[in-house]
Amino acid sequence: MNINPLALPSLPLAQRAALPDAPAIYFALAEDGAVLYIGKARRLVARWKSTMHHRYTELAALPSVRLAWLVVSDESLLSGVE
Repeated sequence: MNINPLALPSLPLAQRAALPDAPAIYFALAEDGAVLYIGKARRLVARWKSTMHHRYTELAALPSVRLAWLVVSDESLLSGVE
């Protein structure tokens, strides 16, 4: 599967509380669209709701970071994503 993160829904890191409450693959994107980090979450909003994400401090220090996501229909599909 070839995923273009720039074609996915996204929002600024500061608005992470508005992420969907769904299983998803997510991408942290730099201002120029470069992928800074890729992850997966059973509940995307819960994964990013607080500042406890292990990459939050690093990403928050960068200008204009966005989180893009691809919701998956079944949480069990996440285990096959690496």
